[in-house]
Amino acid sequence: MSYSSVAILSVINSLLSDRYQSAAGAQTFDGKRDVYASAGYPETVAPADYRRQYEREGLAKRIIEIVCDYTWKGDTWIQDTKGVAYSPFEAAWRALVASRATADGDTEPGVLHYLTRADIVAGMGRYAVILLGVKDGKALSEPMEVNALKTPDDLLYLSIFAEDSAGIATWEKDTGSRRYGKPLAYNLTTLRGDEKKIEPVHWTRCVHIADGALTNDVFGTPRLQAVYNHLLNIEKVLAATGEGGWRIMNPSVIFSTREGYELPRPDARMPADMRQKLEDARDEQQSQIDELVHGLRRALALDGLEPHWQDTEMQDPSGAVDVYLKMVSASTGIPLRILTGSERGELASSQDEANWAGVIEARRTRYAEPLILRPLVNRLQWAGALPPAAGGVYVVNWSVVQVPDPNEAAQRAETYASALQKVGVQVDGKAFVGAFVPDLPESAVIDAVVPEAPEAPEGEEVQANADFFRRWHVYP
Repeated sequence: MSYSSVAILSVINSLLSDRYQSAAGAQTFDGKRDVYASAGYPETVAPADYRRQYEREGLAKRIIEIVCDYTWKGDTWIQDTKGVAYSPFEAAWRALVASRATADGDTEPGVLHYLTRADIVAGMGRYAVILLGVKDGKALSEPMEVNALKTPDDLLYLSIFAEDSAGIATWEKDTGSRRYGKPLAYNLTTLRGDEKKIEPVHWTRCVHIADGALTNDVFGTPRLQAVYNHLLNIEKVLAATGEGGWRIMNPSVIFSTREGYELPRPDARMPADMRQKLEDARDEQQSQIDELVHGLRRALALDGLEPHWQDTEMQDPSGAVDVYLKMVSASTGIPLRILTGSERGELASSQDEANWAGVIEARRTRYAEPLILRPLVNRLQWAGALPPAAGGVYVVNWSVVQVPDPNEAAQRAETYASALQKVGVQVDGKAFVGAFVPDLPESAVIDAVVPEAPEAPEGEEVQANADFFRRWHVYP
């Protein structure tokens, strides 16, 4: 790395150190070296820092959003009965999910839209809160009563609040209560134009979401926490690269005096007007130099000074960035090609897609359904906006994460067919097509007439058995 690149990295590292207040971080050498302070990493990261990364850094935004996009993509429907097309519970849920026009000409996007947003917001900090705006005639600070609502229309709105806008006002301290250690009330900061107002809200009107909660159910783990230092490293490398590009296009310059020339120096013994002229000349000289280095000036008129332009060399940052991207991928569990969208122009491999589908399915089972979707559905049932599910039980059906690749299905079919042929196993052609070409209607598949195999000459073994595999034919 050239001297100029090292200097740029040093400057950016210093700026980041000043920007973040770092206490004792990773101490080494018996406390003589603080790795965090030396590298410019903050010891503590506030919700505002995570939001800054989300809003300003595309990689941070993708890390937070991609798991939510895949978790909630497609249709998510709830079923409480089998064989019944429209149960009251399912019909009411579909009314809440569907995007619809309101009586006053507005548009409701549906509850799944808000659940996706709440999932994203929860990932920025330790938790998020969904406020249920309902038509029960009570203040937000009062508890919502059981069966206070009558229809899905009584759910007027959903609002999403991040951690720093949803302060916990009071806690349940009774160790004999089911809600021991959980919030009893929130202070939600709402915006009315440019005016902020704090609204006290009872917990029954809120759904609390905490992603990555470990030792309690209230505080989760921000999705950027484990990779925050890596993101800062990428930011520093890319910032240094941008500065390096600026330096190449606008190289550094050193000014030296010509032989026998001395810079004029104001002296207190000089007359005031002469001293002022010298000071004005020095200020003008410095102003021209600053505009040359930082602005658009390309010519100088300076007495006794000669500029010497410094050659600089652009460094390729891809090696360092690739290392940090791999660390981010390993830390988040997001396959590298899915994280970056593509790698070297290639799409994610089928193995990457399969692994990622497993991650999303596990997330749906362990987090999205039990900690986001069901708490909302159960609260709405309890309040009366949703009718009770048949038998008190309902099932959440998620859309498929990974769409089967038809080319891979064809290759598997060919592999199975070859294996069956080698062992001489007969299978039903329609069943075979149903397993490997499920999109093809059964009526399009018929048995083909197989010509009889010629008799083999006496003393020779038959090389093929025409009846070993039942032939089938597909209509075009």
